[in-house]
Amino acid sequence: MNPHCPSPGPRLADACLAQLLTVLGPGRHSIVVAVAPPPQIESLDATVQRRQPAAYDEFEAIALCLLLDAALAPAGEGGIITRSYAETAGYHVVRGWRIRDGWPRPLSAAQVRLAATTEVETGRRLPPEPGVLYRPGLPIPPLTE
Repeated sequence: MNPHCPSPGPRLADACLAQLLTVLGPGRHSIVVAVAPPPQIESLDATVQRRQPAAYDEFEAIALCLLLDAALAPAGEGGIITRSYAETAGYHVVRGWRIRDGWPRPLSAAQVRLAATTEVETGRRLPPEPGVLYRPGLPIPPLTE
């Protein structure tokens, strides 16, 4: 069984999720993957601790990885938004990536704010949330064979 996208999760999506969780580092994270058209969204809550496998719901991981696999396909496109919870600091950090050409590419902080405050289904703009820091996506190292 794969440690991130339990079988039968796609291998490329599994590797991408593993890389994303590594880049996000220890803490509690919500991951949202979206593809369009038509709009489809899957989410996963994960807790990452040092030197331990990430903890999350197996069924949510399978659903997220299946959608992520579609976005990572050669003709696929999509996006990833993550929210990392820093309760002790009193804020959340939101980051984002655009999936194009088979791998996530970091968005700028302004692009993350726009993506995180736009309703996927309608395109309607939402007000920024208080206590949220919109930060650029971090580089996700490409896979090496």
